[in-house]
Amino acid sequence: MKIKNSFGTKFSGTIDKMTAVNRNGVNFLRMHVIPHNPKSPLQQRNRNHFAEGVETWRSLRESQRRFYKGIAKRTSGYGLFLSKWMGFHTRGEEPTVPLVLAGTPLEGNEGWFILRRGKRPLFECRLADAFEIALTVEDAPYDFVLRLGGVEDAITIENISALGLPVTLEGLGLKVRLDLSEGASG
Repeated sequence: MKIKNSFGTKFSGTIDKMTAVNRNGVNFLRMHVIPHNPKSPLQQRNRNHFAEGVETWRSLRESQRRFYKGIAKRTSGYGLFLSKWMGFHTRGEEPTVPLVLAGTPLEGNEGWFILRRGKRPLFECRLADAFEIALTVEDAPYDFVLRLGGVEDAITIENISALGLPVTLEGLGLKVRLDLSEGASG
């Protein structure tokens, strides 16, 4: 049962068995319902996996969080990470976290390093600076792009594990070295 508020006053909270609700700008009162909580083994297991996912997100490095924010579409990086985390558990697989790669310019400091997934840029920085990026194997392929002026040289990576890190990327007379960072396993 709903009681619509036609007086323009705003209500909030619960009194006895009535709860004030604001939905789409309309205030009304409805019966307060305590949802049934069966605490089944499956529900408890999913809650534990979800809690582990939240803790894992909190422990990620900024580059790992930035990765999920970069590939997220119509959701947040946090929401995408938890969705993937729960999906791994639902399929009975071990969840993965992004590998952290450190980049160091070897020659030239006038260019840019860009990481793309398809046409979507995930990361961009000047080659004059050392940088840190994060990638997941299951979200490949990636394009590592070196840019000098308006010219780009792209190196497409289909399989991250085949890179054999550390690796030196070369193009346009620019070089950058990618290596696994300390504590990259998450």
